[in-house]
Amino acid sequence: MGSKDQLKMTDTEVVVFNRPNNFVGSNGSVWASEYMRLRYEEPVLFVVDESELKSSTASLTKLVDQLKLYCLMSNKSDVLNISPNLSCAHRQHEILRATSLVRILTSFQDTVEEEPNNYLDVDMNTLAELHVEVGEKYMEYVKCTCEHCQICATNTWVGPPCCKVPKPYPDYASDGFHYLDVNSTPTEVDGEARAIDDFQPRKQAADQMKEKKLESEEQLDTFSKKFIVEKTRLRKYIEHLTDLEIKRKKRERTEKNCQSKNSRKHF
Repeated sequence: MGSKDQLKMTDTEVVVFNRPNNFVGSNGSVWASEYMRLRYEEPVLFVVDESELKSSTASLTKLVDQLKLYCLMSNKSDVLNISPNLSCAHRQHEILRATSLVRILTSFQDTVEEEPNNYLDVDMNTLAELHVEVGEKYMEYVKCTCEHCQICATNTWVGPPCCKVPKPYPDYASDGFHYLDVNSTPTEVDGEARAIDDFQPRKQAADQMKEKKLESEEQLDTFSKKFIVEKTRLRKYIEHLTDLEIKRKKRERTEKNCQSKNSRKHF
């Protein structure tokens, strides 16, 4: 400030634009103009040091940057001015931009194909099968549950390994409806890992409804004791499922009737 330095920064890439606010306000157009000017005058700020990155990672960074630039430079009025005439300036401009973007996408695809072991080629289905547990009311990623997974081998625990919290298990010895304490809850039954949603009342009730195992009073008693659910609440949930099934069938009939009417229409 004046002849005295109040703040001095070294080894920084911060860029400051000075403009008179009385004449040039702060809005999206001004910011976009400054962004484009910065790309032109200081392109090195937008270039990744490829020496520290895998070629696929560097290509991905370039691709994201070019896609962002393409979106920023897209102008709705230019697109609306495109005419069927092949000599249309707006048409030629957009074709040139699209061709450049396709060339970048092709280059990125070729780079990825040359590196079959990079993270972009991970079989996501296998990854989900080995690590993701999906229940009726949750989806959980479980780290290091596989034996020969490249991802877990290269991304091990930073601290002490975490133990999985067991799913609730009924406490049949107590009075009323209670679950076991988390420290006493088993993770295995008869030497085998517990099934997903094995004691999730909603899921079990829906499954047994489909198998017609919740129709008699005796079946309701058995379910209530096993899954520690009050019979009144169980009956309400059964009514709810029944109502949903009725509405589903009604929607199917309505849709079929509409399709039948439309098929008979002649224009």
